[in-house]
Amino acid sequence: MRILSQLSLILLFTGCASVFSPREYPIYLDSQIDGVSVSLFCPRRLPESLGTTPLTFYWTPEESCFVEFQKEGYQSKRLPVKTTVNPVAVGNCGSPGYLFWPVDLYTGRYLRPSDPAMRASLEEATRFNPADDSK
Repeated sequence: MRILSQLSLILLFTGCASVFSPREYPIYLDSQIDGVSVSLFCPRRLPESLGTTPLTFYWTPEESCFVEFQKEGYQSKRLPVKTTVNPVAVGNCGSPGYLFWPVDLYTGRYLRPSDPAMRASLEEATRFNPADDSK
């Protein structure tokens, strides 16, 4: 009986996506040239240096994050980490699943990355030549 009551409490206070989805998702980052520095920017945390391409990092779903690719001699490029609704969260639509939405919204597990790989194409930086500007 005690196990049944504990299981009921767990189900009552845990969202479907929070239970059945991973906390972090692997995202592979690459660029057309190796050795590009990559940083992650999210609104609720400090910028984080991830390393150099190619690499895989583990992303905790948040809204409005982007990845910045930088290399000396090239123009930097920012790409958003695109998200989609986690299909597991759809289970919250059933009764009493609607009670689980607040938990999934709080944990962010209602989101998942829409693409497990991101590739940046960096362009060479143009150098300003004052002699060309005098024409």
